[in-house]
Amino acid sequence: MGRDRGETFAQILARTLAEPPAPEVEDPSAPRLPDGRRLVALRVAIDPAEARELVAAGALLAFEGCGCGGGPGCAPTWYDAEERRRAAEVVPRVRAKSHPGWIDLWSPVDDPGAQVVYVHGEVLWGDLMW
Repeated sequence: MGRDRGETFAQILARTLAEPPAPEVEDPSAPRLPDGRRLVALRVAIDPAEARELVAAGALLAFEGCGCGGGPGCAPTWYDAEERRRAAEVVPRVRAKSHPGWIDLWSPVDDPGAQVVYVHGEVLWGDLMW
């Protein structure tokens, strides 16, 4: 008497290919704009002089001082137009004492032309940070 071996590999493959794809799970730690729109990374660890130039050209500016990268429970500080104008006058300085700093560049998922300069950890930027 033959043993029932269940589905063959071909049957499993056919069934799997016929199923709709699973919806993309949104990363809860992905940084967001204050209005809730998710940001996607464009470049990691940009140069401080470039960060200043981007802010001068109209990029938004956010800061999280603990150096966690802006994960859950870490609300960033968002700077208004006047604060960004002041930031554009000074090249930030990245430090690495207790919370090593870095600066990266992000963009809203639904507006790839917009840019966000996101500052993390110990970065001195005029009178705005640290």
